[in-house]
Amino acid sequence: MIERRKEDADSRFLKEIEFVASLGAEFTESIELDETLRNTTLRVMEHLDAQAASVFLLNPQGTHLICRFCAGPIDVTGLSIPFGKGILSRAMIKNSLQTVLDVTSDEDFNQAVDVTTNFVTRSILCAPLAMKGKPFGAIEIINKTGPSPLFTTKEGRLLSALSSLAAFAIHHARMTEERLAQEALRQEIALAGQIQRSLLPKDPAPNFPLFGINVPAQEISGDFYSHLLLPDGRIAFSLGDVSGKGIRASMLMSKTISLFQCLCKTHLQPGRLLAAINDEVIETSSHGMFVTMIAGLYDPQDQLVVFANAGHLPPILRQADGVFVNFDADMPPLGILGGIEFADEFVALQGGSLYLYSDGVTEAGGEQELGDAGLKTMINAFSSYPLALRLRRMVEQLKAGSQPLNDDITLLTIEAPAHTHLASLNYPADPACLKDMRHRVRQLVTDAGGSESITEAIVVALNEACMNVIQHGYQGDAEQEYELQVAYNKNRNVMVFELLDHAPRVDPARIKSRSLDDVRPGGLGVHFIGELMDEMAFCEPPPGYGNLLHMSVRLDKQTPLEMP
Repeated sequence: MIERRKEDADSRFLKEIEFVASLGAEFTESIELDETLRNTTLRVMEHLDAQAASVFLLNPQGTHLICRFCAGPIDVTGLSIPFGKGILSRAMIKNSLQTVLDVTSDEDFNQAVDVTTNFVTRSILCAPLAMKGKPFGAIEIINKTGPSPLFTTKEGRLLSALSSLAAFAIHHARMTEERLAQEALRQEIALAGQIQRSLLPKDPAPNFPLFGINVPAQEISGDFYSHLLLPDGRIAFSLGDVSGKGIRASMLMSKTISLFQCLCKTHLQPGRLLAAINDEVIETSSHGMFVTMIAGLYDPQDQLVVFANAGHLPPILRQADGVFVNFDADMPPLGILGGIEFADEFVALQGGSLYLYSDGVTEAGGEQELGDAGLKTMINAFSSYPLALRLRRMVEQLKAGSQPLNDDITLLTIEAPAHTHLASLNYPADPACLKDMRHRVRQLVTDAGGSESITEAIVVALNEACMNVIQHGYQGDAEQEYELQVAYNKNRNVMVFELLDHAPRVDPARIKSRSLDDVRPGGLGVHFIGELMDEMAFCEPPPGYGNLLHMSVRLDKQTPLEMP
């Protein structure tokens, strides 16, 4: 008899071990919190012969216990119990198993649920759910239904063991959910950033009178700029900054720039355009968000700019003589007051440059902010550079500090190209004609004031560029032709070259240069072009041409051969 009881006890013990092991394996495989809670509750209730079971988790504020899953005749999912009261809280506070064989004799038992649901609670086992000794919830089983109406010490120990496994599984599922949520948020932010970047204009042709740059401080930006060529030849432009950060600011930025691109085609007065955008923003903006924005039109024929300002930093005009002119800005941002009329302001460039910028520009530099005066100093320092290169160099300097950017950087500059066309050189794709090309270019650069060193470097670079067209573009077909356009910008002391051909379209990514130390034919001119030119880019060619290679260089630039 004793041996049989021992065998029965051993058998029950093995079953308990197998149950704990199998439940632990299920918990390990489960990564969804709801599934983990469901498995925990049902399996524990079934194995311990309970009438009901539930899992309560502490809310993030630590003020209430919330029922996340329950099983049994009464559904109390979502039930909220103030933390600090009741048997659940007692189990967590003491971080130990609570065995209540008769709830009527326990002053912490809350009868409200029984009164409301007509359920009768007789006895409770309640174990805390804890990680590293810190409880975050509790699991309880109610009313033993087996042959014995009371929970035993052994069942209490089993629940304590199972609660430890369940706590780990719930914690793991929670962390997984948080990681997934963070990854989803990261993907949403990345997508918002992609959408934003797609709304910004692509780099225009080199001689286009506007150029802009946007550098987000984070994945998404609250700054924006845009420009659009209108059918009458004028160019609509805008630059703005949305209040706040994050996804909401990104959405308002995307909406504002889309409104501008749509409405600027019919609202040809900047003040009325801003008024129309303002009305649209007011209808849908929330959380006190607003937009500071400048919108305007530029007429390349008479170099006239007309713009309106809605609470943005005033533009800076650098006149052709180097004198700076500021403009007052006294109108409120978009999205604050409806029915506002925004005044138009007129600026004659007359060879000058108009700079629009966000506060991320003047506030760059950490404790030593750039400020308005610093921006003007920087503009002067790079004034001799071609437009696109000038803004890129300014942004490089703004980012050069050891501290990360505190705010987005956005710059937009408008100026009339001051290039004087010098020559259009047309040649057959015959290497023998390169001698005349070199002679003509040498004379043009010298007449513009280029030194012997810069002149010869330019001649070498252009000779190789033309040879690449002959050899690689036309495959030696001497019946083909190419064209070299030469211009000079006196204000900036810059030579501009545009090489046009009728060859198949070039993939710039496949063009590679090699070191000067690698002395053999081919590829050397590509090195010179990359090292010498301030700008070198394959641009969209005019109709009828295959490729357009744009190059520009300042005549006061040190050449590769002069560098130490």
